[in-house]
Amino acid sequence: KYIRKIEKIPNKHIDIKIETNASLGTKEFWKETGKFCNDNDITLGFTICGSTQELHNHYRRGSKLEKMLDNIYSAIKYTDNYLIYLLK
Repeated sequence: KYIRKIEKIPNKHIDIKIETNASLGTKEFWKETGKFCNDNDITLGFTICGSTQELHNHYRRGSKLEKMLDNIYSAIKYTDNYLIYLLK
């Protein structure tokens, strides 16, 4: 949904940054999101909450660390515009 909304913003030299933990969606969704952000000079900011599933559970209930990492990797293969934050 947010991509359709971003497409409607007139080009007025606005910097757009999307912050996410990428815990939802599929690898295909994140691949397409990465391509879209790369093509439109949008920065993707990913927060990785915990370096193990146990630590991840402390920050994100019901989320799977492995799925989140797979989604992030799917996106960053297709964009040069990304940041990654790690919460230990």
